Amino acid sequence: MLDEDLVEMAPSFKGGTPFELAVEMAEYCLQWIDWTDPIEPIKKPVCFALSLLQGDFGLYVPEMVNFLFYTLEERNENNYSPIDFYQRYYCLYETIMRDRTQFITNPELTLEEAKKGREKYYRTKHILSLVGFLLQHRPCCRLLQTAWLIPAIAAGIPAIPLVAYAAERFADFINDPVEPYEFDCTPVGNSWLHRLGIFLLHQCQHQSIPPDPSLIRLISLVSPPSSASVKSGKATRYSDYLADPPYPHYLHEAPPDQAVGTALALELLGEFDANRQGEHYRRLERAVAYYGNCRINGKQPSVKGLQRASGLSWADAKKIMGKPVFSHLVFEYQCRYLTISSEHCPDCEALVHRLNAEGERPEKLMRSSGSSW
Repeated sequence: MLDEDLVEMAPSFKGGTPFELAVEMAEYCLQWIDWTDPIEPIKKPVCFALSLLQGDFGLYVPEMVNFLFYTLEERNENNYSPIDFYQRYYCLYETIMRDRTQFITNPELTLEEAKKGREKYYRTKHILSLVGFLLQHRPCCRLLQTAWLIPAIAAGIPAIPLVAYAAERFADFINDPVEPYEFDCTPVGNSWLHRLGIFLLHQCQHQSIPPDPSLIRLISLVSPPSSASVKSGKATRYSDYLADPPYPHYLHEAPPDQAVGTALALELLGEFDANRQGEHYRRLERAVAYYGNCRINGKQPSVKGLQRASGLSWADAKKIMGKPVFSHLVFEYQCRYLTISSEHCPDCEALVHRLNAEGERPEKLMRSSGSSW
């Protein structure tokens, strides 16, 4: 079949958010793809990804658009090796994300440039999450693509249908009563899915939207706790923390629900151990803040300095400094710091006023709340 015919046969989906469209496309692909054909499992999802990138979306990731068009134009079946395709895709993904962070190194960066660079970075990351969701087929790999959409939901991104769908499909496979499927690339299970369900339900309530059908089924699949201490206890702490969060103790820290979303994303990616509880994530938050401030001021932070500022052990401090995900978190902290500290910030002023009223000294602003979820 010619590529032009393939594109023409692809159905058009109208209405709804891009995240809802991606779910519809993923569902349609299950029947549309001939899984015995070596080419279709790559080419047809590429068609859907390109249709999603039409218009403004494609302007944010022109490199990915060119790569996907090049993939469709290849006629040799040998070029459609799944391993080769996904290696090239992930290599391009990393290149694009590195490029979107380069503006932060400009010593003469203005407030307007920081705002534009931050917006382009986040839009690129969310768009590539959609593209990766469509290009992946295994439930575990597809769920991994949604990791950074989880904290974005707490920031107002309408990605609940997509995250709930990916989580529900994954839960369906691992909870099959006849032949439960074991995945090798996702270090999470029912305990994490239970806490994710609690987080998404809280966001539905907070944003005054009805729970997605996939979210309801996800909760039904993973709600029976295996033990009070393993699953139910963690989910209860998450729920209590989200329902009654403590006051922030960093002038530029992420809101509590975004902090919980980030912890869930890091756990999904294998970068955060939930068994260490929320206080370990608070230490990581302090490490990110310390490292980011040092780099903004032109200093090179040491492992010992990071250990003292964060409360992490020396081994943990040394380990996280070499991780790409730590650089990612530091970059996002720097963007938040630069865009907030350079302009009027009512939230910051309210926090300072509250702390002054309580008689706290300014140097205590950087202490941790010590809360755990």
